Amino acid sequence: MTYTLVLDKYERDNLLLLLNLVGCPNTEALTPFNLMNTGDWVCQITRKLVPDAQTAQDLIVDVEKDNPNISRAEILKRLEFYH
Repeated sequence: MTYTLVLDKYERDNLLLLLNLVGCPNTEALTPFNLMNTGDWVCQITRKLVPDAQTAQDLIVDVEKDNPNISRAEILKRLEFYH
């Protein structure tokens, strides 16, 4: 069975950021999000969001061209505040 999901750029950018935080690529993993990294699925989905990726770096949200509604830095600040 296959599923089709249609995302606009904003939705795609936010989903890509979340998958980066979960751990694809592993260098972008962030606790506690990385607790959800339970196998290959994380990068399998990430690669579908960036089908022309040539390197692991291509799978990371690009602050120059992508526009998620929150930055990795802001997430880090919020985590520090609550812990």
